[in-house]
Amino acid sequence: MNRTKQPVIQLIVFAFLLVVATVVFYYSQNQIRLASLAQAEINQLTESQARLTELATLLPKYSLREKSWLATLPQNEKEVAAFAESLERLAKTKNLVLTLAFDDFPGPVDVSGHYIAGVGAEISLEGSYAGIASFLANLTDLPYHFKVDKMALTKPDRRPGVKALINGSLMMNLAI
Repeated sequence: MNRTKQPVIQLIVFAFLLVVATVVFYYSQNQIRLASLAQAEINQLTESQARLTELATLLPKYSLREKSWLATLPQNEKEVAAFAESLERLAKTKNLVLTLAFDDFPGPVDVSGHYIAGVGAEISLEGSYAGIASFLANLTDLPYHFKVDKMALTKPDRRPGVKALINGSLMMNLAI
């Protein structure tokens, strides 16, 4: 009788060892997966740290650029008036009749999803097409940042030539 019990005991021990081996296998597979995820996160954090270090070295250069750019933006009514005078001089050199209208108060202006302070303006020009085209080309050379939102060309009411109506915003160095 000992002989018949011995294979049963061996089968029970074998089944128990098989269950233990299966549990250990699944546990170790889970630990390997967790270690792999942790290593991937460590690698990502290391890459992020390297990018942050690189950006930190570039920050002073971009801060200087930002300061120089902000220095070109008007900060008050006097500087907005200087912009208007620049437009008047430019229009005069192009033999254009200029009419300007500014909003009373600055407000937020959407520039590619970022909001910058700006004052709305409407520029009306009358004269030759070549003069208006030259005015617009020279507008970009002025030391100001004027965002054109809408522009329309029509026939003027009383004069020969072209009338241009430009709606936009003069960017300002103000907190909004």
